[in-house]
Amino acid sequence: MAPLTWEESGCILKQLQTAAHLVHRNLDQASRSDDKRTLRVLLLKILSCLQEFRQTINVVFLESDHERTDQQEFCCSVDVIEEKLEHIAELLVATQTRTRSKIPTIKSIQQECFRRVQDELAAVVQMNEILASHNLLFVDSTNKERLKLLVTRLRQQEQQLEFHHGLLKAQRQSSDSDTGYSAENFAYGSTPFPTWLDLFTQKPVLDVIERDSKQATLTVFGSSSGSLVFFAALALGLRSAGVEILEFLHDLAEQTRKDLQIPKTKCCFKCADMLTVSVQETSILLLTSQCWDATLYQQVQHKLEAELQPGTLVIDYKDTLQSSPHFQLLHQLPHQRVSWNNSQSFFIFQRVLQ
Repeated sequence: MAPLTWEESGCILKQLQTAAHLVHRNLDQASRSDDKRTLRVLLLKILSCLQEFRQTINVVFLESDHERTDQQEFCCSVDVIEEKLEHIAELLVATQTRTRSKIPTIKSIQQECFRRVQDELAAVVQMNEILASHNLLFVDSTNKERLKLLVTRLRQQEQQLEFHHGLLKAQRQSSDSDTGYSAENFAYGSTPFPTWLDLFTQKPVLDVIERDSKQATLTVFGSSSGSLVFFAALALGLRSAGVEILEFLHDLAEQTRKDLQIPKTKCCFKCADMLTVSVQETSILLLTSQCWDATLYQQVQHKLEAELQPGTLVIDYKDTLQSSPHFQLLHQLPHQRVSWNNSQSFFIFQRVLQ
């Protein structure tokens, strides 16, 4: 068997994720108890395999030799990996049989990944047409070129083994430290430029930009490697700030800012716990909350209720703020593509007077 590569491993994970999604969807639609039972068992097997294979990838590619335990050494042996791949192949066949749907091949996943990057770059090229349709200023050639370089850089970065090694190390250090946050809170994901552009040209966002004119500001809680901050600064001219607790991701964002020669007056990054950063002066607050646990989200919600000025927008990946009397849901934008989901919903809230 040829050695498993990092890129192939990522594609296999996507195959398993697709299989889990298909089986879950069919389980929801199944009417016969026998079918439900069979699909439920298959789904549990896929999810278990997905977790085990992800752990195997971490050991094989992301753990240094001295960090491995004897058990991990065994798990990444050639025979064990080959056995896992055979089990995965069986699960994928079973999924296709039970759901009557196709699982994408590794090659087709690679082609789709390339196509999505090209779609992002095409959206950058065409964005002035969209901005003009909303009476927004054109992006000049310098910032358009910066956006192209940014998209290319970020997507290449996300495919690099070195990036994921550094990210895993940072996630473990932060979840093991005295922050009190679980590892799930540090999960990584990205939102492509076309999705961002669609989101930030919704009427509630445009109204705030027009209302505050040159004073409009954006703050991103959980800014990761900086894409959402850069998009707003370069495409809309918003004064934008990113807050990221993982120093590894903060440093990548700051290095990108320097390499693209974007002044700090346009966008800046702060390595800090978002609970300690004031948002009293921001016009728009973007929460990358998809993986935040309930405890963390409740702390964030209390902070926003205490600090945000009436009229401030909160853009969120979840609808949790609907339960708060301090926020009004202005708009929901469904069926948007993000790195972990092809049908993500976004929610635009406004802080209201009580």
